[in-house]
Amino acid sequence: MKTWILLIATATLVSGCVSTTTKTIDAQALSAVRNQSVLRTACDMPDFGELTPAKAPFGLLGAVATISEGNKTVATNHIADPAVAIADALLGAMQSSHGMQAVASPVRIDSEDPARIAGLARGKARYVLDVRTLMWQMMYFPTDWTHYQVMYTAKARLIDVAAGTVVAEAFCKQLPESNAQAPTFDEMLALNAARLKSINATYARTCADSFGRDMLALQGPVGMPVAAPAAARPAPLAAPVAVSAPAPVQAPAPVPVRVPMPVQVQAQARAGSEGAWQGVMTCSARADRSAHADAYEARFAVDIKDSVVSLHRRTAAVVENLSGLAMNGHLELQGTGHRIGAPARPWRLEIGGDFPLGTTSYQGKGSLSVGGRRLRTCELNLIQA
Repeated sequence: MKTWILLIATATLVSGCVSTTTKTIDAQALSAVRNQSVLRTACDMPDFGELTPAKAPFGLLGAVATISEGNKTVATNHIADPAVAIADALLGAMQSSHGMQAVASPVRIDSEDPARIAGLARGKARYVLDVRTLMWQMMYFPTDWTHYQVMYTAKARLIDVAAGTVVAEAFCKQLPESNAQAPTFDEMLALNAARLKSINATYARTCADSFGRDMLALQGPVGMPVAAPAAARPAPLAAPVAVSAPAPVQAPAPVPVRVPMPVQVQAQARAGSEGAWQGVMTCSARADRSAHADAYEARFAVDIKDSVVSLHRRTAAVVENLSGLAMNGHLELQGTGHRIGAPARPWRLEIGGDFPLGTTSYQGKGSLSVGGRRLRTCELNLIQA
């Protein structure tokens, strides 16, 4: 298994990532969509990553196991793709706010190209709402390996079927601010993954509100109802029945586990890449102009084992660590940092961006925050030499 130790160096920043674009519907388009028909898209279930410290050192095998076991967790516990709930909530909001008529049956798509999606929907509706899960994973905290978090990103687009173009779009990223009250692995998956389902529902509601505001110019929350997890609701008492001899109990049929071939191909492609990488992370100045408030560039040692990416830097003044998993053409990194001698006063780093197979560059955008307050904007840029 090949591992690269990459040194992030100064380089020219490339253009921003398409997946994080926000385009709010304008007045002309808003007038055009009123009282028109709209349907949502349907696609294959996205991969769900389940990264544990035991899998991280094993490169390709660890990456495949991360997705295989995550997909098994989703199938066994009947966990739904959050994008479906987001899309249904937005359809309801578009009906009540814009007078649009929702078509009950979704259109199954096989491409992300707006023109292709429009072609598949032609004759079925005037507009298509495409909500897609980009990255969805459960992983340990970089500084707390016994507690787990859920990271989720999604993209929403409203597509004009007649023109084959995107009318409005937005991006949503959800992850916890800290490991406070975070569950252990067993707690996350107990009671048919009730905690994981609850987190997914919260993320779906938050993303629906975000898309409604940023993409569709809706005022106020979308108002998606949140049901308690099925495992947490007591079953109703049944009426008394006569007791008879028990019938033979058959073992439940095994739940089929989808083999994550796309992820395996992704991991192999990264393992076979040739050439060194260069890059730079730059963070803007803090607005408060306090001590150490100037903008800066940072060099990191980067350890890439197939789809698992880890960054680390330590200077005489600062320690910072980030990690993440490349999934579905996207890489989200998160981590923490602190000044030497002050580990009790950490800051949080979040970086995300597109990372498709075969790419020779990566740009992630994000922020540095303290206590949930965003203090700097940051960019991480990698270029293959």
